[in-house]
Amino acid sequence: MKRFHYVVLLIVSGVILAFTVSYLLQQQHINNTIVEFQSAAKDRIQALEHIIENSTMAGRAVVSLFASSEQVTRQEFSTFVKFILKNTSYIRALEWVPRIPANQRKQYEAIAAQDFPGFKFTQQLNGQIIAADLQQEYYPVFYIEPYINNRQALGFDLAGNAKRKTALAYARDNNRPSSTGRINLIQGNTETWGFLTYLPVYTKNTNIQTIEQRRTNIEGLVVIVFDIPALVESSLAYLQPAGIHLTLYDETATQSERFLYQHRSRTQSPLDSDWKNDHVFSASKLEFSDTLSVNHRHWSAKATPAVGYFNTAPTLEIWLVFIGINAITFLLAAYLHLLRQLEFDLRNEKDQLEITVSERTRDLEEKNKQLETFSYSIAHDLRSPLRAITGFSQILVDDTKHKLDQEEQDYLARIIAAGKHMANLIDDILTLSRVTQGKLNRKEIDFSDLAHGIAERIQNSSQEKSHRVSWVIHEDMKADGDLHLLTLLLDNLLLNAYKFSRQNPEPKIEVGLTRHVGEKIYYVRDNGIGFDMKFVDKIFGVFQRLHTKDSYEGTGIGLATVKRIIERHHGRIWAKSKTNEGATFYFTLRPQPNTDDQYI
Repeated sequence: MKRFHYVVLLIVSGVILAFTVSYLLQQQHINNTIVEFQSAAKDRIQALEHIIENSTMAGRAVVSLFASSEQVTRQEFSTFVKFILKNTSYIRALEWVPRIPANQRKQYEAIAAQDFPGFKFTQQLNGQIIAADLQQEYYPVFYIEPYINNRQALGFDLAGNAKRKTALAYARDNNRPSSTGRINLIQGNTETWGFLTYLPVYTKNTNIQTIEQRRTNIEGLVVIVFDIPALVESSLAYLQPAGIHLTLYDETATQSERFLYQHRSRTQSPLDSDWKNDHVFSASKLEFSDTLSVNHRHWSAKATPAVGYFNTAPTLEIWLVFIGINAITFLLAAYLHLLRQLEFDLRNEKDQLEITVSERTRDLEEKNKQLETFSYSIAHDLRSPLRAITGFSQILVDDTKHKLDQEEQDYLARIIAAGKHMANLIDDILTLSRVTQGKLNRKEIDFSDLAHGIAERIQNSSQEKSHRVSWVIHEDMKADGDLHLLTLLLDNLLLNAYKFSRQNPEPKIEVGLTRHVGEKIYYVRDNGIGFDMKFVDKIFGVFQRLHTKDSYEGTGIGLATVKRIIERHHGRIWAKSKTNEGATFYFTLRPQPNTDDQYI
């Protein structure tokens, strides 16, 4: 039974995991619902704020009408504001309220009485509309649209009420819109709450920098009469019902007059009688509150979800996750049991693989030893007879040069040249062999200094003194690699560039560094004879030459050596060229830490 303990443990762990994940998903579902609720609440509050702002902008249009005209008649006012009122049921009225000094009261009453017999300046006292008391100045409703259902407001002195006068004075003194607190609209036949917004109009071409100047030059005010219930419902009518109640408060008002309106969600059920107390969440967690600035007054809006907005029962998706995790757990238990059966076979195969790797490693070490022996043979066994051939040939030339004809001397010269070429070839083969062996000693190298040193040595050791190259070597280049191998690499590339640029009257060789996608790319560029790109795959091969040795000296091993060095540094090398337009060799050096770097 012990071998089944891990299966039982897996099943128990899977069941615990299923409960945990289901719980977390349920919490995430609840949190997402809260976030969605808060977002929907913000949308509703912003919609209300936007409709108030847009209505205030409409009032500014009426202000512009008075500010740009010498005189606005009642008919002009009526025609202009009808377009504004056409689709704004929440604006109960738009009014023009001029400032009238006491000595002009009778004159204005007489003018208005021509169209409205019995017109008088009025005020409200104990719920009754009476003639306005004598004052130094009046702010009566002189124009009003629509007139029907608002006729009682015509002539009403807004300065005769303390609440309305306070907002009026703020708008006048500060040259900005100002709203009243909650008022009971007297225009309608039913009781409803609203508020007024005042927008000041000053006499044209007058100075209104100071409060005194504004009080002196005030011509009147445009008044917007808002119906609060219609305003709220209109602002929310374009939003999809979401089961959210919205309550508005005027934080600037006294405690008894703070409440403005309560919007009930359109998705509310008939049983949703006590919507302030959800049966799942506490009120503090449900509420979302924000503030609105309504023309120097501060409103607060509190959003609360209707009953049933939150559903704490697990969703179908959560049940599927719970069942799925348990099903996967049992499948894993069965699969794990099979894996244990395979584990023993895999362990045996691993042991066999280690034996195979060990044998191949020994084979590799043996081949490396054979390669070293071969290199030693080349270095000693081949060089000795070759040195004898070239040496005795040279002695023969020196001793018999006056006895041999020109053709015989030419034969000896060819033997000596071939021997030297063979010696160079052996040296290059040994160099190529050594490149592929040994351990890399990586460190940071000043690549610029290295290039400068090699360039100076090449230039100074050249037998062609007239072949003066313009060397362009970028500064502050760093490289990570083996100093000996990178010296050999750069020596081969610069010698090639020097050799193949000798026919250019103004030879130029550049050693530089660029970057591509964060990778360092080094390059050597010359303006020599170049080569045809169709031969680019041949140039890095051993003994591959694109030119005869009579035209350009060399063994055909230099670029092959360069390629091996690049490969040992885990890099890559490529070339671009055009015939008679020079060549550019690009290469990268990629460090590979924590390896022996043994070339195989």
